[in-house]
Amino acid sequence: MSETLFDLSQVESERIKLPDDVNLAWGRITVTFAAATQTEHDSGMNWYFGAHNLCQEWSQEFGHPVDVIAGIVASLSPLETWNGNVKNALTLLRTGDVRTMGRSKEDALAILHSQDPEGVLYAETKNNPKVRAFFENIRDPEGSSAVTIDRHMISMLAGVKLPAKEQWIPPKENERAAVWFRGVAQMLGIKPHQVQAVTWNVWRRMHGFSSLGTVKGAGASENVQITLGLDD
Repeated sequence: MSETLFDLSQVESERIKLPDDVNLAWGRITVTFAAATQTEHDSGMNWYFGAHNLCQEWSQEFGHPVDVIAGIVASLSPLETWNGNVKNALTLLRTGDVRTMGRSKEDALAILHSQDPEGVLYAETKNNPKVRAFFENIRDPEGSSAVTIDRHMISMLAGVKLPAKEQWIPPKENERAAVWFRGVAQMLGIKPHQVQAVTWNVWRRMHGFSSLGTVKGAGASENVQITLGLDD
């Protein structure tokens, strides 16, 4: 990993800020992407497609449209590992209730009952670009240009050591980061969420976290067997 692009010796004392130089941002994304192992590359390239397929399975089993299932999963994702996210979504679909953060549960229940995930996630009172991007990537990985920007991606773009706590950036900054990923994706001839997922794998490995792994199917009557994935 290029020392001229990253300074992992310290974290800024204040909230992490994205770089002003687009070339620097692109450089950090491309260098991190290139550092992926074959397993990290393959799992990142396929991860959102696997998550979509899982939602398709649940759509058939529970009788809800795929976008409703994806909306429930996305709503329950904040501050959760992928394992926890999936287990909570499955519990809600099975029982109509789940023990989790109030706002996440409120949104998931609203989607379950209204069948309108966009109406819930894009309401004027809501403003969580990460959840919206996660939803868009899962419901339509083939066509989505959204990019899920979490603390790992903020850390990588800023070129500093991963912070212990969740990082938040304003929506305009979130979109600026997403534009960088889209630019790199266009250059590489792949999808923005694939660039994000591969670099996410690499950055987590650098900081001692597990990788995304592969999403496996989990039927309503089966044990949930999902490898670790996105967490904050």
